[in-house]
This record gives sequence, C-alpha cells and structure tokens, in this order.
Amino acid sequence: MKIILVGAGALGGYVGSLLSEAGAEITLYDIRADYVKQVQAEGLTISPAGGKSKTYRPKITADLAGLPPADAVIIATKAYHTRAAIAGARSLVSDDTLVCSLQNGYGNLAVIEEVVGKPERIIAMTTAHNFLVTGPTQIVYFMGAGGVDLGPMQGEVTERIQELAGVMKNLKAPVKVHPDGHEVVWNKILWNAVLNCTAAVTGLNVIEMANHPHMEFVLKGLAEEYFAVSKAMGVKVWAQPNFVDMLMMGAKMAVKVQTATPPKPSMLQDLEAGRPTEIDYINGALIAMGEKHGVPTPINRTMLHLVKTLESKAVAPAAK
Repeated sequence: MKIILVGAGALGGYVGSLLSEAGAEITLYDIRADYVKQVQAEGLTISPAGGKSKTYRPKITADLAGLPPADAVIIATKAYHTRAAIAGARSLVSDDTLVCSLQNGYGNLAVIEEVVGKPERIIAMTTAHNFLVTGPTQIVYFMGAGGVDLGPMQGEVTERIQELAGVMKNLKAPVKVHPDGHEVVWNKILWNAVLNCTAAVTGLNVIEMANHPHMEFVLKGLAEEYFAVSKAMGVKVWAQPNFVDMLMMGAKMAVKVQTATPPKPSMLQDLEAGRPTEIDYINGALIAMGEKHGVPTPINRTMLHLVKTLESKAVAPAAK
C-alpha cells in the first residue's frame, strides 16, 4: 500500500517513522523545506516517555510534483490547515485512493469531502498517543488510554480499509475499525474538549490538572456538557459518564508510580510556541453542536473565550 502522509510534525513524524521502519511504502510530505532538509540529514529521534530514544530515517519530501496517485493519503496537519493540505495533495488522490484525517477536531472530514468528494473513501482516524516536541527533530510520545480507531465517513468497511488498519498496527497500539467515522471523531472530542483547553488556560499538564482539587469542577462540567450534546446528537459514546473520576484516579496512581514527564496537551504546547490553537475545532465544535440541538454549553463557551484571549496575546498576527 502506497501512502502519502501530509504534515510531518510530531504526530506525522511519529506515524511515518514507525510505519516506514515496519516496511510500509510511505512518504512524508511537509511544506517546510528547511525542516524537510534537516530531517533528511539527521532523521527523526523518537522516544517513549522515560524510554530509550531511537533515530528513524523515513522518506520525506517538500515537493509532491511527479508523484503518482497513492493508495492512501493521510492528513496529519492542524485542523485549520486541512483545506490547504488536501488541496495541495489533490493530484495524488485517484478514484481508488483512501483519504484519511488523522487530526484533532470535528469538521475535517467535511472539508476533505468538499475538496475530493467520494465520502465513502474518506476515513476518520484517531490515536490515543500524545506527543511532546523536545527539539527540531526530536519527539517524545506517550501512550494514552486506547489505541488507533478508524472508520469510513460513509458506506461499508471495505477490504482496502481493513488493509490500511493492518498497516496502522505497526504503531505499537491496538487498532479497531468502526462502521461510522463520525462516531470515531466525536469520541476523540471528549478527551480534547476536557483536557486541551484546561491545560492551555492553567499551564498545567494532565497529571497536575487531574490531581488538583479545584480542577474537578471544571473537568466534570466540560465532560457533562459533552455527554449531554452527544445524547442530543444520538451519537454512541464509548467513555463512561464517570470519565473524569476515572481520569483523576489514574492521575493519582501516576504520581505514586512517579513516571516520566507527564503528557502536555497540544493546545498548551501551541500557545507556548506562539501557534494558533485548535479551540474552534474542539470546544467550538461542541458548542456549535449544542446550539444546533438546543443544549447549553456555558463551561465550554467560557473556556473557548479564555483560550481565545490567551491566543490573542501569544500568537503573532502573521501566524494567525
């Protein structure tokens, strides 16, 4: 299976490196020419949290010209770059190509369909991994609760989709194929809506937040609004209603074990790096679904405005 992975940041670099080492025919694509040259020269050094690092040398390019259509194109960019990413890779999408969104946020699938059509070949894909960039070509990853989930936006699960799922098993995590890609994306929203915005506002990592008594009200409030909106949408939710209680219990255990540096949600990393956040595609999407179905989401709305305020100070106008 020939795969083009668009976006070679922490997530894309990790996925591309592990799949390449496993023998998959995969090419990473990133528009940052200087970064691509650095990866070509140095490789990508990846390590599990607290584990031994390893350097990978995946195939990577900043120019898609002349490449033939792929069997699968995987978009791994920030949500606000989705349209540009799939438009830039449109020449690699044939009538038989699977187009996958391996991204945070709700709405990427619809954007991809606007560009390429064929919703039955558009695949939602999520992973429980969390990443921390520690250097220009250095990535630390954390194994979250769960694995890789994927499913089609429309239609049946085909042999080609199952083949792609088989390739993804090389990410050292369990892989599950679902009949509904929208369900796959919405279930990932819970984790991001509860943890990303709160980390961005407080500056705390996941373990710190889940161990802080004053955070329980906020975390549970965000989660309760998610469950209420999900019920109104009629979407099957995988997590239990006591999601936050389980999260806080796990955090207390993690402190006792004294594991390596706890995971830092991507929204906090974005603010620290002066990048725009994906708040509009996470909490913003939850708020929009709440409005559509008549479910109030005041805590999510408050967090959205707080993150927007911090973002206006952290992000240079040229980067917005």
